[in-house]
Amino acid sequence: MIWSFKKGKEHKSVLPRNHDNHLIANYSHLRHDEDLQQPSQRREEQQGRAIKGTTGDQCTKYNKMYLFLTLLAFSVIYIACVLTQPIAHLSPSFLYKDINTIISFGDSYTTRYLDMDSLTYACRNCTSAGGPNWVIYLTDSTQWISWDFAYNSAPVNNSIVNQVPTVVDVSTQVRNLYQQIFVSPTKKISGIVDSVYNKRGIQHTHESTLVTIWVGINDIDLTYNWNSTDELDLLIMHRYQVLINELIEKGERNFMLINVPPIHRAPIWHNTENEKLIETRVIGQSTDDVANVTSYMRADDFIYAEYNKKLKTMVKHLKRAHASAITFIEYDAWQYFDSLLDDPKEHGIKDVLTFCPDWSHPVENHCKPIGEYFWLNDLHPTFHVHDLLSQDIKRHLQRYN
Repeated sequence: MIWSFKKGKEHKSVLPRNHDNHLIANYSHLRHDEDLQQPSQRREEQQGRAIKGTTGDQCTKYNKMYLFLTLLAFSVIYIACVLTQPIAHLSPSFLYKDINTIISFGDSYTTRYLDMDSLTYACRNCTSAGGPNWVIYLTDSTQWISWDFAYNSAPVNNSIVNQVPTVVDVSTQVRNLYQQIFVSPTKKISGIVDSVYNKRGIQHTHESTLVTIWVGINDIDLTYNWNSTDELDLLIMHRYQVLINELIEKGERNFMLINVPPIHRAPIWHNTENEKLIETRVIGQSTDDVANVTSYMRADDFIYAEYNKKLKTMVKHLKRAHASAITFIEYDAWQYFDSLLDDPKEHGIKDVLTFCPDWSHPVENHCKPIGEYFWLNDLHPTFHVHDLLSQDIKRHLQRYN
């Protein structure tokens, strides 16, 4: 372990919270690589050229003027180059119309339970949504080919947040599952992938691929009652950034990073003592400061905003490091979920507080139609919410045309 801090309470590892445990594939043979070091290849900083001019005692006035004008000309050219450099940022490598493939990493909000032997999915409704999830709805409307490596209960890295090792965290998704298909595939896997694209008559390139990562819910869920979580979150973001850089080294060029939605409004959190415990996630804020924050924003709102703020800072660093060569698209799931929860009727949602005890038998349980609920269970939104989410994500991506 390369970090340490004290926990407010002894954290007990429990089996991943999931309402579809019978769908979980067997990934027990995978071993997580704990040695998460920075990528070996680093981008070199561009070096500016210093132009120096000297004159001897014998220089004439003419020569001095000539030298001055030469230096002035070079200065003008240099400044012009610097001033025009940001223009490259207006022309990202990502163009929505060119995309034909989506590669997804994340947790139960994204997973489709990809079978790594056959590269097929268990079923269309084998998700945490009680029906299709946002990836399925998005690929239905775009006809993109989907490679979904997400896994239920996944954090960025199991060891950081004490998640049980049987969970396939995002680190393993990137370092193992992704590589089995796109880096060092077997002859069988390579043949399956080629067949998928040949049937569509399209080619898979890094330029035609969008990589999405939606993670953070379980990182927070497993650690909200820990002390000193500012350092924890910084470590999570460091590991997150390392994984993105590794994907870039493998050739990926287009990324969409999704932040943590307002899961404190889910039934599992709502009106419980956990809401107070989450206040420990407000780093650098005293009790009085938290009270001031709640005058316009609940304390738990501020906590998640703080986590998302660190994510936003990480993305800013990535954009600065890679300039216009790599596209980083940010999608604000926090804001969109909040808008649905604040104005549910506008979106055909009638219940944002409760869920049907057995969503597969709503009539027997005297429930409303499942599509009228926001929550399928105590933590996961319904397929209707995922459908709305996919439409908003698509609108967001279409701006890059």
